[in-house]
Amino acid sequence: MNSQAATAEESDDNVYVEFASAGGYASGTVGRAVITKVDDSTSGVLLDGAKFELTDAPNSDANVLDVQVTGEDGNPTGQVIFDYIYYDTYYYYREVTPPSGYTGDTTTYYEIYIDEE
Repeated sequence: MNSQAATAEESDDNVYVEFASAGGYASGTVGRAVITKVDDSTSGVLLDGAKFELTDAPNSDANVLDVQVTGEDGNPTGQVIFDYIYYDTYYYYREVTPPSGYTGDTTTYYEIYIDEE
């Protein structure tokens, strides 16, 4: 992934151009984690509107890597999909906000680990 930016300033005689460039590369085998939100009291009806976050540690000081809402932004009904989960790496997720009309545990972190084997 490359990112570039340029700015220019003009004076009477000269044009001054500043150019900045940055790049990077990462590799590894990746998978995806699919989390499904259901209402246990109604035979597993899928619920939209639950917000989940993906972090790199199981605590409030962790880096938030992604935030998804069930049934929004291309996610299927009742599901969130976290793509680009590297194999052999620990991730954690928690429900940040339950769906409207529901209560839930927003403090517990759950582990995600995909073994490459």
